[in-house]
Amino acid sequence: MEVSEVLKYLRKGENERVEFKKKITNDFGEEICALANADGGIIFVGVDDYGNIIGCNAKKDKEKITSIILNIVPPPKVSFDTVRLNDKEILIVKVEKSSNLCTIGGIAYIRVGTSKRPLSLAEIVALGAEYAITPVDTHPTDVPASEISSELWDEFLRKRAERGYTYSGKDLKRKLGIVRDKNGKSYLTLAGLLFFYNTPQEFLPHTYVRVNTPEGWIRVDGAIWKIPEKIINIYLKYTPKKYEFVGVERKDIYPIPIRALREAIVNALVHRNYTIYSEVFVSILPHRVTIKNPGSFPPGTSPDDPRPIPRNPTLYELMFEVGLVERQGSGIEMMKNLCRQSNVNLKIISKGMFTTVEFEYSITEILDPTEKKILEILEENELSSSEIAEIINLSKPTVLKKIQKLQSLGLVEVVGKGPKRRYRKLS
Repeated sequence: MEVSEVLKYLRKGENERVEFKKKITNDFGEEICALANADGGIIFVGVDDYGNIIGCNAKKDKEKITSIILNIVPPPKVSFDTVRLNDKEILIVKVEKSSNLCTIGGIAYIRVGTSKRPLSLAEIVALGAEYAITPVDTHPTDVPASEISSELWDEFLRKRAERGYTYSGKDLKRKLGIVRDKNGKSYLTLAGLLFFYNTPQEFLPHTYVRVNTPEGWIRVDGAIWKIPEKIINIYLKYTPKKYEFVGVERKDIYPIPIRALREAIVNALVHRNYTIYSEVFVSILPHRVTIKNPGSFPPGTSPDDPRPIPRNPTLYELMFEVGLVERQGSGIEMMKNLCRQSNVNLKIISKGMFTTVEFEYSITEILDPTEKKILEILEENELSSSEIAEIINLSKPTVLKKIQKLQSLGLVEVVGKGPKRRYRKLS
């Protein structure tokens, strides 16, 4: 690490990924463990809490730390660097994010802000699900198997048969993993409850999807495989569209490819971490749609390298059998290709224990040729609706309707009142 970079860290101070240590203390292993279980980070040895350089014996401290790491299970990846400032040595300890939950002395620690703390049992379970160690969708709930919706089950069998899955024997529910026995009785698993109960949110409030629209928040409920289409319909309602004619048939065109948007919503529901008590959030804006779900990409996979490691394998298989997901990994590539063709900027960000998918596009992508023409003539002129109508040879009511859309998108504003009312383009 360059001296200039070290000084930059010291000026900024400690944060969730940076720790200062004057010397090697008894809790040093806990600090390493906490960083490894979070997003990784850097420990500067020979620096006090305020960023002042105290100095250390880098060689001896490195030997101590190497010995400490042997007590962490499993040992995280750690690298060392040394710099000299004001004739004093600083040892730089770089800790990588671990692909497994690290413990020391049988206790797992996590970095929170500028401090560390032991993980609770619930957090350990959540992290176990993050690492795809424990498929929680196979766990039995307290909802009896008899509560399964016959309508949802029959529809599932029909869709499944259309895709070539014809077996429908009595033990199918167990084979699919939607029913399990507990204390001698049959119960719906988490996957079974989410898929085959009309409103699983009655038992699991964190499985709602909260959608932010221009008119406020909408809370979407229902069986998990019914939710995506409800959200798509909200998107269609609040997103301006343009159209083109294919022969004599009018075709509506939305800025984000519907297939790509549906895939992102389904992924958020199928691959989310159900041990984290947070809803999935969808935000619909005129030029951007974001989908944020609890659950990062499991270790060994990433947005750039989506490998087949489903966090909820039973839910994933159920969704696949009704045709709502692509085979693992191909869905993301499909989204990227469709967005590229539609001039939509697709970002997939996995940070902490959340994943965000963002679709962003130029607001002009949702304008038809007439609306673009209005913006063009308002570029340097303030004009009345009558003047605009005359220039583009359209009726005044049609022009006013177009202007209302441009106003709602924040592209045009009104100047003056009454007979002096004019419109101008906002920069």
